[in-house]
Amino acid sequence: MLRRHFPHARMTAHDVREGPLTISTIDGDARDVRVDSGFRSGTIGSVDGTATVSFGALTKAAGQPHLSLTAAGPDTVKADVDLEVATATATAQVTKVGNGIRVHAVSVEGFPLSDLGDDLDFTVPVTGLPMGLKFKSLKVSSKGIALRITGSNLKFSGCRLLP
Repeated sequence: MLRRHFPHARMTAHDVREGPLTISTIDGDARDVRVDSGFRSGTIGSVDGTATVSFGALTKAAGQPHLSLTAAGPDTVKADVDLEVATATATAQVTKVGNGIRVHAVSVEGFPLSDLGDDLDFTVPVTGLPMGLKFKSLKVSSKGIALRITGSNLKFSGCRLLP
């Protein structure tokens, strides 16, 4: 007899498009998973995990194709900004503002900060996460922006359950 209640399960997803943003990976711990008799839908009691947004996906969603980001600390990025006549290297702080990822320049090498204009001051919304997951906090990693995601009493359907 197959079980339909799982006290703990791992959930993963790749290349999830949510609005203007593509999430590279979602990885989470699911607790109290209950599935229907067809094993295609059910309810997850709670989820705690990480959704990773690559630097390239973040700049694309922000409409900043001339911007290249790399990790510089737990809440900062190094940014190379193509100003057409020169490239500026800046440091920017990355924070959660509402349901968005905010990137805000704090310093720039060799240019006045005002020369960057809005090129390094933008917010990308993180809305419509799968199954009603919520974005709670973030940190910068070598792979991009790691969003801490959580949820409870989440309904799912059309999923493929793997052993």
